[in-house]
Amino acid sequence: MRVYFTSRFTYVMAITAICIIASCKSKVQTAQNNDGSYVFSAADTMIDIKAVHSRIDSYIATNRLDDAASFINVNLRRFSGKDKAALLTSRGLAYYLKDDLDHSIADYLAAYEIDPQNPTYVMNVANTYTELNSKANALLFANKVMELTTASDSDRAAAKVVIDKLSNNDATH
Repeated sequence: MRVYFTSRFTYVMAITAICIIASCKSKVQTAQNNDGSYVFSAADTMIDIKAVHSRIDSYIATNRLDDAASFINVNLRRFSGKDKAALLTSRGLAYYLKDDLDHSIADYLAAYEIDPQNPTYVMNVANTYTELNSKANALLFANKVMELTTASDSDRAAAKVVIDKLSNNDATH
C-alpha cells in the first residue's frame, strides 16, 4: 500500500493513527519525493487479530453494528483460516443483532466451512436456523454439536435445548 502526503507533519500523524488504530507491527519504509511530499509503504504490515477483535467487540457492545460489519469487511482480506472464521462469526453476530438473519446465516455457515469442529460455529448455525424456522437444518446442526468430540458439556446442553425445543414443537402441532 502506498500513500502520499504533502507534509512531514501529516505523514507523522497518519503513521501514528494507523499504528494506534490497527496495532500494526511492520517496517514502514519512507521516502521524500522530488516534489517534497512524503510517501510510506507498509506492505509488510501485520495486524494483530486481538486488537481487531477488541475494536469489533467495542462496536458491538455500543450497538454500532454497521460500524462493526464495515470494520470486519475491511479486515476479512487480511486474515485466513481460524482468524477469518472468527471474523465471519463476529460479522454474523452483528447481522443477527440487526435481525438480518439471511446475512447472519451466510456468515455463520462460512465460518463453519472453515472450522467445522468448532462447536460455537455449529451452534450459531443451529440457533440461526431455528430463528429462520428451518427446523430440519436446525436439528441437523444441533445434532452435529452432540457428535463433536470438541464440544463441551455446556455446548451439548445448548444443543439439547434446541433439539428439545424443536421436538416439543412437533408434539404440540
